[in-house]
Amino acid sequence: LHYCPARMRLVSFGSKPPKEQLSAAEEAFGSIPKAGAFAGEGMPACSKDPISHAQPVAWPENRLHKWVDIEGTTQHASLWLAFQLPDVSQSYAKQPFDYIDWVLSYKGVNSMFYVLRDVLAWAHGLGTSADQTSAGTTFTLTLSLTDAGRDRPEFVLDVVFAYLARLQRQGVDAALHQSIADAGALSWQWSPPSSPVSTSSGLAERMTRI
Repeated sequence: LHYCPARMRLVSFGSKPPKEQLSAAEEAFGSIPKAGAFAGEGMPACSKDPISHAQPVAWPENRLHKWVDIEGTTQHASLWLAFQLPDVSQSYAKQPFDYIDWVLSYKGVNSMFYVLRDVLAWAHGLGTSADQTSAGTTFTLTLSLTDAGRDRPEFVLDVVFAYLARLQRQGVDAALHQSIADAGALSWQWSPPSSPVSTSSGLAERMTRI
Protein backbone atom coordinates (compact mmCIF):
# COMPACT_ATOMS: atom_id res chain seq x y z
CA LEU A 1 0.00 0.00 0.00
CA HIS A 2 2.77 2.44 -0.82
CA TYR A 3 0.70 3.88 -3.68
CA CYS A 4 -2.09 5.06 -1.41
CA PRO A 5 -4.50 7.94 -2.15
CA ALA A 6 -4.03 9.35 1.35
CA ARG A 7 -0.31 9.72 0.65
CA MET A 8 -0.60 11.19 -2.83
CA ARG A 9 0.77 14.67 -3.55
CA LEU A 10 -0.07 16.63 -6.69
CA VAL A 11 1.81 19.55 -8.26
CA SER A 12 0.36 21.10 -11.40
CA PHE A 13 1.63 23.64 -13.90
CA GLY A 14 0.42 25.13 -17.15
CA SER A 15 -0.86 28.22 -18.89
CA LYS A 16 -4.36 27.96 -17.41
CA PRO A 17 -5.29 29.84 -14.21
CA PRO A 18 -4.73 27.92 -10.94
CA LYS A 19 -8.49 27.68 -10.37
CA GLU A 20 -8.97 25.81 -13.65
CA GLN A 21 -6.02 23.53 -12.88
CA LEU A 22 -7.53 22.73 -9.48
CA SER A 23 -10.89 21.93 -11.10
CA ALA A 24 -9.18 19.60 -13.57
CA ALA A 25 -7.37 17.84 -10.71
CA GLU A 26 -10.62 17.43 -8.75
CA GLU A 27 -12.30 15.99 -11.84
CA ALA A 28 -9.46 13.51 -12.41
CA PHE A 29 -8.79 12.42 -8.83
CA GLY A 30 -11.74 13.59 -6.71
CA SER A 31 -13.75 10.38 -7.07
CA ILE A 32 -10.99 8.19 -5.63
CA PRO A 33 -11.85 7.30 -2.01
CA LYS A 34 -9.17 8.05 0.57
CA ALA A 35 -9.16 4.40 1.60
CA GLY A 36 -8.23 3.37 -1.92
CA ALA A 37 -10.38 1.85 -4.61
CA PHE A 38 -8.50 -1.41 -5.11
CA ALA A 39 -7.72 -2.65 -1.60
CA GLY A 40 -8.31 -6.40 -1.55
CA GLU A 41 -10.18 -8.34 1.09
CA GLY A 42 -8.20 -8.59 4.30
CA MET A 43 -5.82 -5.79 3.32
CA PRO A 44 -5.34 -2.90 5.77
CA ALA A 45 -7.13 0.36 5.10
CA CYS A 46 -5.18 3.07 3.37
CA SER A 47 -3.52 5.43 5.84
CA LYS A 48 -1.70 8.73 5.45
CA ASP A 49 1.12 7.20 7.48
CA PRO A 50 3.51 5.01 5.44
CA ILE A 51 3.86 1.35 6.35
CA SER A 52 6.83 0.74 8.63
CA HIS A 53 9.24 -2.15 8.11
CA ALA A 54 11.18 -1.53 11.31
CA GLN A 55 10.26 -5.01 12.55
CA PRO A 56 11.67 -7.54 12.28
CA VAL A 57 15.04 -5.84 12.47
CA ALA A 58 16.65 -5.92 9.02
CA TRP A 59 20.20 -6.13 10.35
CA PRO A 60 20.32 -7.93 13.72
CA GLU A 61 23.54 -7.91 15.71
CA ASN A 62 24.61 -11.35 14.48
CA ARG A 63 24.66 -10.09 10.87
CA LEU A 64 26.91 -7.11 11.58
CA HIS A 65 30.72 -6.84 11.93
CA LYS A 66 31.36 -9.10 8.94
CA TRP A 67 34.29 -9.10 6.50
CA VAL A 68 33.80 -10.29 2.93
CA ASP A 69 36.47 -10.67 0.24
CA ILE A 70 35.11 -10.45 -3.31
CA GLU A 71 37.28 -11.17 -6.32
CA GLY A 72 36.59 -8.37 -8.74
CA THR A 73 36.77 -8.14 -12.53
CA THR A 74 38.76 -4.89 -12.75
CA GLN A 75 42.38 -4.09 -12.01
CA HIS A 76 41.51 -1.64 -9.24
CA ALA A 77 40.60 -2.57 -5.65
CA SER A 78 38.07 -0.85 -3.44
CA LEU A 79 36.99 -1.07 0.17
CA TRP A 80 33.31 -0.72 1.02
CA LEU A 81 32.14 -0.05 4.57
CA ALA A 82 28.39 -0.29 5.23
CA PHE A 83 27.03 1.23 8.45
CA GLN A 84 23.51 0.35 9.59
CA LEU A 85 21.81 3.41 11.09
CA PRO A 86 18.28 4.18 12.34
CA ASP A 87 15.47 5.36 10.07
CA VAL A 88 15.87 9.14 9.82
CA SER A 89 13.06 9.81 7.35
CA GLN A 90 11.29 12.01 9.91
CA SER A 91 14.31 14.34 9.78
CA TYR A 92 14.20 14.69 5.99
CA ALA A 93 13.88 18.49 6.09
CA LYS A 94 17.09 18.74 8.17
CA GLN A 95 19.11 16.58 5.75
CA PRO A 96 21.40 15.01 8.41
CA PHE A 97 23.47 13.14 5.83
CA ASP A 98 24.65 16.38 4.25
CA TYR A 99 26.74 16.96 7.37
CA ILE A 100 27.98 13.36 7.59
CA ASP A 101 28.88 13.34 3.91
CA TRP A 102 30.82 16.59 4.27
CA VAL A 103 32.95 15.59 7.28
CA LEU A 104 33.81 12.24 5.68
CA SER A 105 34.38 13.51 2.14
CA TYR A 106 36.38 16.61 3.14
CA LYS A 107 39.79 16.51 1.45
CA GLY A 108 41.59 19.33 3.26
CA VAL A 109 44.75 19.07 5.36
CA ASN A 110 44.54 16.48 8.17
CA SER A 111 41.27 15.07 6.85
CA MET A 112 40.81 11.32 6.61
CA PHE A 113 41.20 11.34 2.84
CA TYR A 114 44.25 13.62 3.02
CA VAL A 115 45.99 11.12 5.30
CA LEU A 116 44.99 8.12 3.15
CA ARG A 117 45.93 9.72 -0.17
CA ASP A 118 48.69 12.26 0.44
CA VAL A 119 50.42 10.93 3.55
CA LEU A 120 50.10 7.15 3.27
CA ALA A 121 49.28 6.73 -0.46
CA TRP A 122 46.76 4.00 0.34
CA ALA A 123 43.70 5.44 -1.44
CA HIS A 124 43.01 7.63 -4.46
CA GLY A 125 39.23 7.99 -4.32
CA LEU A 126 36.40 8.29 -1.80
CA GLY A 127 32.62 8.28 -2.06
CA THR A 128 29.59 8.10 0.21
CA SER A 129 25.93 7.16 -0.23
CA ALA A 130 22.88 6.70 1.98
CA ASP A 131 19.93 4.39 1.31
CA GLN A 132 17.01 5.39 3.55
CA THR A 133 13.92 3.23 4.19
CA SER A 134 11.61 2.58 7.14
CA ALA A 135 13.71 -0.53 7.87
CA GLY A 136 16.67 1.72 8.62
CA THR A 137 19.43 3.54 6.81
CA THR A 138 22.45 2.00 5.14
CA PHE A 139 25.29 4.51 4.93
CA THR A 140 28.14 3.37 2.68
CA LEU A 141 31.69 4.69 2.59
CA THR A 142 33.68 3.58 -0.46
CA LEU A 143 37.45 3.91 -0.80
CA SER A 144 39.31 3.30 -4.06
CA LEU A 145 42.59 1.74 -3.00
CA THR A 146 46.08 1.92 -4.41
CA ASP A 147 48.13 -1.26 -4.67
CA ALA A 148 49.68 -0.42 -1.30
CA GLY A 149 46.26 0.09 0.27
CA ARG A 150 44.97 -3.16 -1.23
CA ASP A 151 47.81 -5.04 0.46
CA ARG A 152 47.01 -3.64 3.94
CA PRO A 153 43.22 -3.12 4.22
CA GLU A 154 43.30 -3.59 7.99
CA PHE A 155 45.56 -0.53 8.30
CA VAL A 156 43.21 1.46 6.07
CA LEU A 157 40.39 0.53 8.45
CA ASP A 158 42.49 1.72 11.39
CA VAL A 159 42.73 5.18 9.80
CA VAL A 160 38.99 5.29 9.05
CA PHE A 161 37.88 4.29 12.54
CA ALA A 162 40.45 6.54 14.21
CA TYR A 163 38.97 9.44 12.25
CA LEU A 164 35.41 8.41 13.18
CA ALA A 165 36.44 8.22 16.84
CA ARG A 166 37.85 11.75 16.62
CA LEU A 167 34.62 13.03 15.09
CA GLN A 168 32.64 11.35 17.85
CA ARG A 169 34.76 12.92 20.57
CA GLN A 170 34.44 16.38 19.01
CA GLY A 171 30.67 16.15 18.52
CA VAL A 172 28.68 18.09 15.92
CA ASP A 173 30.31 21.34 14.84
CA ALA A 174 27.36 23.76 14.98
CA ALA A 175 29.16 26.45 12.94
CA LEU A 176 30.04 23.94 10.21
CA HIS A 177 26.49 22.58 10.24
CA GLN A 178 25.10 26.09 9.70
CA SER A 179 27.66 26.80 6.98
CA ILE A 180 26.56 23.67 5.07
CA ALA A 181 22.92 24.76 5.43
CA ASP A 182 23.78 28.26 4.16
CA ALA A 183 25.67 26.82 1.17
CA GLY A 184 22.69 24.58 0.36
CA ALA A 185 20.31 27.54 0.52
CA LEU A 186 22.61 29.61 -1.70
CA SER A 187 22.83 26.79 -4.24
CA TRP A 188 19.04 26.49 -4.27
CA GLN A 189 18.45 30.23 -4.67
CA TRP A 190 20.98 30.65 -7.47
CA SER A 191 20.53 27.39 -9.33
CA PRO A 192 19.46 27.66 -12.98
CA PRO A 193 15.75 27.04 -13.57
CA SER A 194 14.81 23.48 -14.44
CA SER A 195 11.99 22.42 -16.74
CA PRO A 196 8.40 22.64 -15.43
CA VAL A 197 8.07 18.84 -15.57
CA SER A 198 11.24 18.27 -13.54
CA THR A 199 10.28 20.95 -11.01
CA SER A 200 6.78 19.57 -10.51
CA SER A 201 8.00 15.98 -10.25
CA GLY A 202 10.67 16.92 -7.71
CA LEU A 203 8.30 18.97 -5.57
CA ALA A 204 5.66 16.23 -5.53
CA GLU A 205 8.25 13.64 -4.46
CA ARG A 206 9.63 15.85 -1.67
CA MET A 207 6.12 16.59 -0.38
CA THR A 208 5.65 12.90 0.38
CA ARG A 209 8.60 13.09 2.81
CA ILE A 210 7.48 16.03 4.95
